[in-house]
Amino acid sequence: MAQILEIGTTSANGYARASIVRDQSAGGWPASTKPGSSYQSTTAQKTFSFTGTPNPNGATLWFVSGTTTINQDNCLFGSDTGATRTFGNGDTERVTPTYQQT
Repeated sequence: MAQILEIGTTSANGYARASIVRDQSAGGWPASTKPGSSYQSTTAQKTFSFTGTPNPNGATLWFVSGTTTINQDNCLFGSDTGATRTFGNGDTERVTPTYQQT
């Protein structure tokens, strides 16, 4: 992937990357092993609330990166959304990141 066009890079309007900490007591990534030697971990739900329409708009994927700085295109992992999501004033998006590897 050469670049991610992240929503809200020109005009955020309430969008900002959210930190996920590793500290399990703070709702971070708890260690969890699934049966069959697979690994899965789920972190606390994050809520994004929009105070206007972000520009650019139209989310087609979500991703976890190594920084909370917008335009730092260092995607660690992510996935496509089921459909394009556009956001406007008063919209809220709740995301519960889960990582699984087999």
